[in-house]
Amino acid sequence: RLFSAGAKPFDLAIGEISITGSRKRAVDFSRSYMAVDQGVLAAQTVRVVPRTIAGLKRLKLCALAKSTGAEVAQQIIAPSRPVLLVGNVPTLMLDLQTGRCEAVVYDAPALGTLKARAPLRYGTFVGVVKTGEQYGIAIPRGGALLAPVNKALVSLLADGTVDRLARKWLTVDPSD
Repeated sequence: RLFSAGAKPFDLAIGEISITGSRKRAVDFSRSYMAVDQGVLAAQTVRVVPRTIAGLKRLKLCALAKSTGAEVAQQIIAPSRPVLLVGNVPTLMLDLQTGRCEAVVYDAPALGTLKARAPLRYGTFVGVVKTGEQYGIAIPRGGALLAPVNKALVSLLADGTVDRLARKWLTVDPSD
């Protein structure tokens, strides 16, 4: 619903939302507030952890449906088996824990944080696929909140608030 055509049932949406060309056709975006890449987290059952894209091709991969992680998994990694697309993050991570997939492709800061908070629940953080994505706040097309949101973001970025919040809640440095 976030990126579907037509009226939106929200005033703004904030979260792990990557700004993409196709998404810009459905909503307006604030200025970027964080740069991120996609990460790959393996299941505990993966004994030989691949360290290259070619090595990832042999694994059963899962990704969040309609996400940039799904695009990376399908188009850049292009595994030998179809990528399992999952509807929400809790199910994605449960599928990793239960062996439905051998690795997940998702936003690197989120995966790093999940791994750091529950290190025995997941396997190795395999690495990062450099995508240079930018997070932004989604606002319905032509919404009156775009200018005030951008003004607030400029202030929060300038005074270091966004960096402090990222260090506190993401557990890992998203630039690493």
